[in-house]
Amino acid sequence: MKLSVVLAATVTAENFQRKEWEVQDAYFAGDEVVLSDPAIRSNKQWHDCGDKPPLAVDGRDVQCWGAYCASVCPQGSRSQGRWRIKCKADNTWSHTRFSPCITCPSMAAETAKSNAQVQNIFVKNLPVTQFFCGDSSDQLNMNGQLFKMGGKKRSVKCMCRKGQNGDPSWKNSCAWEFQEKPWAVADSANVMCYDQDAIIQYDADDVYSCEHPAEGVKHAQNPQGDPLSCKPGFVINVKRATYGKEGPADKCVDPLTENKTCGATADHTARARRKCNGEESCVYTGKNQVAGDPCVGVAKHTVVEYNCVQPTYSYSNQAFSCEAEFDVTGPTLAKLRCAPGKKIKIQAAEYGRTDTIHCPSDKDTICDTTIDHKAAVAEECNGKRSCSYHGTNRLGDPCRGSHKFTHIHYTCE
Repeated sequence: MKLSVVLAATVTAENFQRKEWEVQDAYFAGDEVVLSDPAIRSNKQWHDCGDKPPLAVDGRDVQCWGAYCASVCPQGSRSQGRWRIKCKADNTWSHTRFSPCITCPSMAAETAKSNAQVQNIFVKNLPVTQFFCGDSSDQLNMNGQLFKMGGKKRSVKCMCRKGQNGDPSWKNSCAWEFQEKPWAVADSANVMCYDQDAIIQYDADDVYSCEHPAEGVKHAQNPQGDPLSCKPGFVINVKRATYGKEGPADKCVDPLTENKTCGATADHTARARRKCNGEESCVYTGKNQVAGDPCVGVAKHTVVEYNCVQPTYSYSNQAFSCEAEFDVTGPTLAKLRCAPGKKIKIQAAEYGRTDTIHCPSDKDTICDTTIDHKAAVAEECNGKRSCSYHGTNRLGDPCRGSHKFTHIHYTCE
């Protein structure tokens, strides 16, 4: 038989639910709470069990009413699991402590490195970090994605769910998300605003790579070296690549040659650019066949100096064709390549000389203007998986007497 207990007039079914009261094995019948267990007393009070349960780790307060005490977390936090404790009929607490209050890790140190505007708000008591650009900037880059409407706020949300991050299914854990995908705290430093025509770049540490293993088993070098790498949204721009063994002695160690060094080097800049420019990550390994062996009998390595630049187009690859540079097969071509199933789409192609880094020459006068080669490259390459292009003066000479190059941007779609 069920026992009906009419609560005091001030505790109705409506405000009982609003205050999130809970009685085990009970149901509401109008303003009555119907208890299935006669042993449960309707007038049980939390102080029958003594002092309140202790404050949760990182909690703000403990509030009690009736037989229950609840943990109150600070704004932006959520209980990891147990947020309510009951004073039982035998005057003992159902549990001795609350679960900790948890939230996502702070991104303040990383957002300080970004030039984007940052606004912190709360949604359902959890933090949301919004990134957007000011009036002087019109593009927003977030983790390799380029948003043309930089003034629109893009939200990185703190989501606390049960059973994520390796926690048990009953326990909450919190993690940042952007567009329903994981967002690392370090990603916030990569958020950046810039003008439509601006080229943003940063210098990267020099990279060392050991002589190619095909040169022979005589040079069992260690360590092998590191890849060139840029942050998401940036691509590699090789400034200089030299092949030899000038030092230091701790790079590409080879005991068989007693770690000998030599003063000669071979220039691998052009080949390193063809392989790595426009890529987010790249591994370059020098070979004797590229420009000869500058140090016979010595375990050599390549030193690559590079920086990382913001490409003009989202998800853009880059390729360069040097007007005056020749090898044994003829003029150096810009080589455009896409992954299987993807096709080339030309975004831009400018012929001239806009810097002294690409296609180095003793005739490197900067051109005041450039010639648009987009239509010519598109006719040759659009819709193909791979393609080559060599820019010449046939569409006009923007800078007589200077050795020029074609700078191509393309996407794979």
